Amino acid sequence: MIENQLIMKGKEAFQAAFDDDPKCVSAAPGRVNLIGGHTDYNRGYVLPVAIDRHTVVAGRRRTDQEIVVHSQTLAETIRVDLSTVEQQQNTSWIEYVIGVVSALVGETLLVAWS
Repeated sequence: MIENQLIMKGKEAFQAAFDDDPKCVSAAPGRVNLIGGHTDYNRGYVLPVAIDRHTVVAGRRRTDQEIVVHSQTLAETIRVDLSTVEQQQNTSWIEYVIGVVSALVGETLLVAWS
């Protein structure tokens, strides 16, 4: 139920920021590790627990090499040219987004966006 509300808010936020409808919207709960940290993928012991914070991502495909990301929480929009991403110095939250997008470029996961 809360995911549906978050998805609707994500659609509305995307429309407000970009004056267009998103192609996809997804919501996921945040988590904390009560024990262990970065050990779950290293075969260590962890106890992750979902918390009452969520991340909502809404997006659509662009036809150029630019990503445009808006943080509703920070009220900030950042544009990044993927063709020159190695030469850019970013020292903010956009670093994580750039890393994820860079890892996905050319992967079959992006086919769902077309």
